[in-house]
Amino acid sequence: MAIDPDHLLEQAEQLINVVRGAPRQTDLRRAVSNSYYALFHTFTATAADTFIGKSYYNEKRYTDVYRALNHGFAKEKCKKYAAQSKTGDALEKIASAFVQLQEARHKADYAPNENFSLTEAKDYIDLATKSIGSWKRVHKDKRTDFLVRLFFNSRK
Repeated sequence: MAIDPDHLLEQAEQLINVVRGAPRQTDLRRAVSNSYYALFHTFTATAADTFIGKSYYNEKRYTDVYRALNHGFAKEKCKKYAAQSKTGDALEKIASAFVQLQEARHKADYAPNENFSLTEAKDYIDLATKSIGSWKRVHKDKRTDFLVRLFFNSRK
């Protein structure tokens, strides 16, 4: 995998765990952004592996699927999934986390007056870490159904 979600989370941790003083806002912002991207790349890699296959990793079709997930579309689909599910299952929590992480990433990347505390950055890293762990424990068929919702617009 070209972009390893675990490495993004490790980097986020490194950015906020400074030896002296408080972490810089730039580092806190990057940590928050990395947290979102760790979950995002978990979805895209799983989709490409599932829909195309790991053995086609070096082919254009794998890259096409990997790059196909639209951030805004995925956020809306996750919002809808979390609102409709009401079961408290892992996928509902993961969908909700995706929305929270994306909103935090937008603030981190695009809101110049937004500041993050060390606690907030740690919380976002923890949310992404737990969501990815939960994702790995969800049955493959349920993950695939969820990804179909994220990647494709259903017609009525």
